[in-house]
Amino acid sequence: TETSLNAGWRFHFGETPGAEAAGFDDASWSRIDVPHTWNAFDGQDGAKGKPAMSGGMRGDYARGSGWYRRTIRFAPEWTGRRVYLQFDGANRRADVFVNGRLAGTHLGGFACFRFDVTTLLRPGHDNVIAVRVNNELNGIAPWSGDFTFFGGIYRDVSLLVTDEVQIETMDHASSGVYLKQS
Repeated sequence: TETSLNAGWRFHFGETPGAEAAGFDDASWSRIDVPHTWNAFDGQDGAKGKPAMSGGMRGDYARGSGWYRRTIRFAPEWTGRRVYLQFDGANRRADVFVNGRLAGTHLGGFACFRFDVTTLLRPGHDNVIAVRVNNELNGIAPWSGDFTFFGGIYRDVSLLVTDEVQIETMDHASSGVYLKQS
């Protein structure tokens, strides 16, 4: 089964030590739904340093880390199954935590990625998902472009629950099924 996790996130722009911890207080953070970017307004003029129509230089847009947090309840029907978090896009580096533990890191802003979080979830409890997204260059290609490298979780997020025996789900977040012409 695949369930949307787009609604009900909390967001804060800026480095926030301890934000990955399950007990962290995010009550003062903005309530948002994803897809989301923190560059919705300041990123509209394109890449930094490109000449503007008036002959001046365009302003920069916010680059750095933004934090997203939300809670999911462990459903009884997940017992004995595999549970994955899927992100259809987060730009440029995403560090995903579940209950304060690192589920994985994804580099690159334009591809879907998925982490197996089965062993990180606590049955019968609320479980905290925390995601730090960073849109700085950080040596991640592409290094430049004629567009804004919008920061944030800018595509859908979902929860994928499968049987223990399954078609491979961890092959670059693909369906795991391929057709090869001979």
